[in-house]
This record gives sequence, structure tokens and C-alpha cells, in this order.
Amino acid sequence: IAGEETPDKGQIIKQNGLNLAYVPQNPVFSEDSTIRSYALKKGEENWKVESNLTELNITRFDQKIEHLSGGQKKRVV
Repeated sequence: IAGEETPDKGQIIKQNGLNLAYVPQNPVFSEDSTIRSYALKKGEENWKVESNLTELNITRFDQKIEHLSGGQKKRVV
């Protein structure tokens, strides 16, 4: 469904206007990524990104992702 693999047979039919999200089990980040730079790559507006991250108890937006715990990384994703 996420498009990570091609089905062996059959079709995947998605409803018009349907948005899917996929969170990888082991996310990979570029070496110098900050929380804000990673989140903004998703095309969201800055205030929305900060609001969503704050709700997840992530408030140091310019912190490098490499310094986060595994759980924090998954929340950023």
C-alpha cells in the first residue's frame, strides 16, 4: 500500500483524494539534518511543523537529529 514494494500480482486501487502516510521502522536521516530541516522537507508550513512537534514534546527544532533517542526520531518522522 505504501508503494515500497511491487505486488506479485493483482492491483492496488486507492480511493480518490486518499492520503497515506508511512513511518519506516528504522528511519534514515542525512548526517547534518536538524529536526526543522527534516520536517520542512515534507512541504508543511513552518508554524504547522512547530505546532505538531510541540504536541509530541519536541521543542528544540534546530537540534541535530543524530542527537535524539530512537523514540524521539520516530516522533519526528
